[in-house]
Amino acid sequence: MKRNRFWLIGLMLLTALVLIIWSPFSQTTTSTCFESETFCDNRILPAALATTPTASLSLGGTYQDPAGRFQVGILEGYNVSSAGVSPLFSSPDGNLAYTVLVRSRSSGRLLTAATLAQIAIDTFRRGEGFIPDRFRPLGPGRVQVPWTGSLTMGGNTQPMNGMILVSQPQQDILMLLISATQTGRDRVDTAVATLADSLQPL
Repeated sequence: MKRNRFWLIGLMLLTALVLIIWSPFSQTTTSTCFESETFCDNRILPAALATTPTASLSLGGTYQDPAGRFQVGILEGYNVSSAGVSPLFSSPDGNLAYTVLVRSRSSGRLLTAATLAQIAIDTFRRGEGFIPDRFRPLGPGRVQVPWTGSLTMGGNTQPMNGMILVSQPQQDILMLLISATQTGRDRVDTAVATLADSLQPL
């Protein structure tokens, strides 16, 4: 039980950290992507191979942003709290959590998959040990970015991993960040598949 509480607190701190890193007043990105190519940060990022979900997850409800910006599904049995101005959804065992961030834009021009991936990387790149993997385009205005990182608490460093689902359904950009411990990593792909269609603008 203590270990589960430890990881729940850890996931909340990780999510809060990336929310602090992202400034809601910064409306521009330092993107180094070339819009006609899939180069980001001087790395070639071709589409990743799809993986097969390994565990069953289902939706138990829908969360609607109080500011009227988006809605997203609540995985069945997950706890709902907040981290800064964004919601935080965490599994009962504390090994997987997710949140949604909104990045406002002044233009409704549809961005390329490479640019959307770079915006996600620029948003979360200061997270502890944050390393993005090859992004995977999911169609116009949608891309997912796998990532790995670490979390240090009490002098102990533990590996983390997850996925960022980036969507530009209208003008603003929605980013669904999923974080997992080593124990919860097998649920990441299933969580993405279950939540992807539920992330919608209001």
